[in-house]
Amino acid sequence: MAVTPQQQEHLVALTTAMFNAPPGAEFLAEFEGYLEQGQSIEQIAANLAATEAFNSQFEGMTSTAEKIDKVLEGLSITQDSPTYAEAFAFFDNNLAAGRNPWELLVEAGEFFYNTDDPKFANAADTFLNKVEAGVYHSATLGLPSGSLDELQQSIANVTEDPSSVARVKDSLDLAANPPTEDVLATVQIPLDAGDGWLNTSNSLDLSLSFPSDTEYHSIGLIGGGISSTSISGSVRGDEAVYYIGMDATNGMDSGGVSISFVVDRDSKDTFYVDLESLVLNGVEQGPDLYTADSSDFTFEDYTPTDDVWSPFLTSGMDYSQELDLSELNSDEAVMSAEEAYLDEATTPELVGIYNAEVEFI
Repeated sequence: MAVTPQQQEHLVALTTAMFNAPPGAEFLAEFEGYLEQGQSIEQIAANLAATEAFNSQFEGMTSTAEKIDKVLEGLSITQDSPTYAEAFAFFDNNLAAGRNPWELLVEAGEFFYNTDDPKFANAADTFLNKVEAGVYHSATLGLPSGSLDELQQSIANVTEDPSSVARVKDSLDLAANPPTEDVLATVQIPLDAGDGWLNTSNSLDLSLSFPSDTEYHSIGLIGGGISSTSISGSVRGDEAVYYIGMDATNGMDSGGVSISFVVDRDSKDTFYVDLESLVLNGVEQGPDLYTADSSDFTFEDYTPTDDVWSPFLTSGMDYSQELDLSELNSDEAVMSAEEAYLDEATTPELVGIYNAEVEFI
């Protein structure tokens, strides 16, 4: 019979009491298997108490008092707690009577679930909150077991305050779905009639430079569709220099250009694009500098796709081939990809890409 959510919670409560940590997905699945085989929580606790992981928590401690303090610390009861004397006596007296430590830890967990003693409210609430965070860690998200220290750290910031659980869950979400190494940085360059923008068709030529460790991703037109594009790129010192020409049709009184780059996450705060030249319908618009610290870019997580044609399969948008300068072995390379277009009379599909080549100089 499959383990129920309540049984999962009991298993997490057990490891929280014994290790001050969730079990992690692998160990949780292992313990669930023991329950399905007919073992009880108590039997699992007895087996855990014989492991090196459990006993290593008390390594170097020579007195029973030290070990009890270690257990109570894991249960959020310190020497300055109003319940310390009572809790210490519970463990000290029962251990002296010959009871096993794991029995007392199982009993302590059950006590926290059932007590209404206000003196123990903070410790009980903290324990239950840790169990909730632990269930989220090991059952909901399925985060790995890892080392005991890693598991303990995953819930270390849980307190009696319910809001602490929400914060820890947020950090666990981040651990389950870590951000990608790269981000997609996009800058938009608006253009209107005052710049020479026409509501019929437009011709644009851009010259721009950016750090050479950045990858050009794509270009799109705001307020229209690109009918043809040509791109060439070269390396100039520690910068990549791109020359982009576009012809576009549109029916709007204003528009612009949207350009995206793949940027290393650690470098995004210093990323820049130097628009050295922008010529719209034969009229020079002048240079401009776009920087991250001026909030000129929007950033979003970037996940590479294996579909190299995906930039072409967007209705109303048409992009040229990408040029990854880091892969080139010459000092300078030029790549052109012209006359890529969409058949927009039907479901957008790639009709033709031609005259695409890389020329080494």
